Amino acid sequence: MKCDCCGAVAHIDLAALKHNLHQVHKFMPQSKIMAMLKANAYGHGLQQVAGALTEADAFGVACIGEALELRAAGFDKQIVVMHGFV
Repeated sequence: MKCDCCGAVAHIDLAALKHNLHQVHKFMPQSKIMAMLKANAYGHGLQQVAGALTEADAFGVACIGEALELRAAGFDKQIVVMHGFV
């Protein structure tokens, strides 16, 4: 992803994200894991990051719009909306 204001570039290795999630499962096999994808997966692409983290038990998002985007893209796991309704 490239920042519009300063031109900084972040390269996200989706395979590394998936590997890290597997490591957490390996060391904490009894724990449930919620992958936080709020703010467009912190600017790295909501659907792309969700696709890499499908082994998480749930997704956490900032707003209902992000939850609806995940549902529309076919993700069917539990989604927790952190902001609530106003």
